[in-house]
Parts: sequence; C-alpha cells; structure tokens
Amino acid sequence: MKSNQKKKNYFIPISTDWFDKQVDKYFDRNDFKYFQDLLNINLRNLISKDSEVLKSTQQNLTQQSVILNEVQKEHYGFGLPFLVYTHCFDLFEKPQKHNHKFDHDFIATDMCDSLRRRHIALSKGIIPKVIKDLYKKLNRPIIINNMGSGTGLDILNVLCNIDNKYIQNVYNYDINYNAIELGLNITSLLENKKLIKPGIVKYVTQSYTKSSEKVDLIIKIGIICGLTNEFAIKSLTIDNSYLNSEGMIIVSSSNTNMECFDPFPSFLIQHIGTKDDPFQGWGLNFRTDVKMKEILTKSGYSEISLYSDTNFPGLSNLSEDLLLGIDDLPAKLFGYKNRSPINLPSKEILNQKNSFHWLAVASKAKLL
Repeated sequence: MKSNQKKKNYFIPISTDWFDKQVDKYFDRNDFKYFQDLLNINLRNLISKDSEVLKSTQQNLTQQSVILNEVQKEHYGFGLPFLVYTHCFDLFEKPQKHNHKFDHDFIATDMCDSLRRRHIALSKGIIPKVIKDLYKKLNRPIIINNMGSGTGLDILNVLCNIDNKYIQNVYNYDINYNAIELGLNITSLLENKKLIKPGIVKYVTQSYTKSSEKVDLIIKIGIICGLTNEFAIKSLTIDNSYLNSEGMIIVSSSNTNMECFDPFPSFLIQHIGTKDDPFQGWGLNFRTDVKMKEILTKSGYSEISLYSDTNFPGLSNLSEDLLLGIDDLPAKLFGYKNRSPINLPSKEILNQKNSFHWLAVASKAKLL
C-alpha cells in the first residue's frame, strides 16, 4: 500500500525574501551599482520571471567569471571555496569573455573572503590542535573521516605542517569527480616531494553518507549549512555512531552575520541558477551560537567549543603574512605564478571583518 505522505525535504528551501522585500534598497547600494557597471549588465534581469531573459543574463555572467561559472556548473560544489582559499584560477575552466577585474574584486568581498579566513582557521588553528590533542589522549595515531571534502585542501595543508606520526589515515569522501581528481593529483605531488607520508590520505568517490569506518575524528565543513535543523541533527547523530568512544567532531555552519552583511555575493550566487534550471538557487541556514550548540547537544556531543573564522585557537600566534595571505600550496605544486593574494582589503579593513562561519569542536558524549 502506497503512502500518501509527502517525502520530507531535508534541505533548506530556497528563499529570497530577504531581498525581495527591499529590492530598490539593494539595487541602490554602491556595491550593486559598481558590479553592475563592471559587468555591463542589468542586475534586475536576475529577478526576472521570464526564463529566457534570466538564462541570457546568467549566461552573460558565467561567460565573464570563472567563479560564477563554477558555482553554476558545480552547484554546491568545491570551486568557490577552493578559489577563495587559493586565488588560483589556472586550475579551472576559462570563460569565453573573462572579466578579470570582476573575479578579482568578487573574491575579496566579505562573504567570499570569510571562506579564505575559514580555511586559515581550520588548517592553521583548529584541525592541527584537535589532532594533537586526540593523539595525546589516545596515545596512538588517529583515523579521520573528512566528509564532503572537496579536494581535501584543509587536511592536506595540515599534513604538510605537522608530524605525520599523529595520523593513521584520512578518508576524504566526496561525490564530485573533479574535486577528487584534483585532490588525488595534489596528494600525489605532495607524496613525491616527501611533504606528506605516502598512503595516509585516501579518496573515496562516494557520498559521505556511505562512510562506515570507525574513526577518531570527523571533519564536516560546509555540509550542514544547507540542511534543516532537523536533518542536521539526524546527520550529526549518524556521524556520532561511527566515532570511537573518545572521538571528536569539527563542524562548520553559516551564521547570522552572513544574512545581515555583504548582500551582493549572496544575491548573485542565489540567482545564478544551474545548468538545468535558471530559477534554481541555494538555501542556507543562518544559525545563532545558541542554535549551533543545541544541534550538537541533541546529536549526542558534549564539551562543545564554538569558534569562528575571526576567533579561533592559535590566532594570536599566526603571522600577518599568513593572516593576509592565501594557501599557495596548489600554485607551487603545479608551477603557477600566483603565490600571493590577487586582491584583498588592507589589514585594517580585514581586522574589522564580521565572522560569517561557526566552527565547532565537540566530543562524543560519554554514556551514563
């Protein structure tokens, strides 16, 4: 007997209410006007109900921008974070009418640059600290699952900068073949140069939901941002069941600042569509610190520490060059020239930035 009950949608529904209620206010902003002139398009066409007008405008955008082409082509993919981590455009498809100025300026917007800061927080502060703490507690090398890893650049960067004795294996799970292929190439080059120990890093071309290893640490970055609170709890609870008794998790989520500040990138990415559907966009769950901790507690975690991309362990020990820089590892490995940021605001401006991401560290709760 067939059930008439509707299947639950565990992803945050696409909502442009934040923009639709104040359209003129946003289009009158200086940043909207600046980018509209730079792209030589009418941004209002991106909210058109006419699919042909919409598709034509989206095509105009993707033909000018490496970033927007990757966002549309690999919806929820690895391209955007990888580009803002590295500022390395050479590894991606070149659009027909590339507008270098747009990509350079867009990559330095607050929302995009917060991803760069997130990468620094993870690879230079949070992940290495948790790995060392777990190794000390367990008195053995640890096993890591990196869920929805993309290329796995966060953990690869960590492995290049800490003693590999701490780690037995890293399993990078992702369904994006391009991300996996690039990750494998980077890993192979690092192993050949003896920058990481051969055989530690493994790539699994499957959804993270298919993982079943018993592990000591789960890394889940950029995954629950698009999930409802209900499914975020369900997903994190399943992760908990695969953690060893003293295991830990590192998980990120977009926070409420992303909804309130720097609206232009949100508007553009939300209206870029997909190859199949010009009206398709993305949804994000903008969580408060209270909600983030509540989700982790309900998923069976304790000893929850909540950080952000502007406040994390080891921040005060990092050099100015690193905090204002990029991950130049891919550029060096592949012999590309860009070894410094393409375009970033000054240090004074960066120091005033709002955090757009929660970065939580939690332990598997002990059974009573």
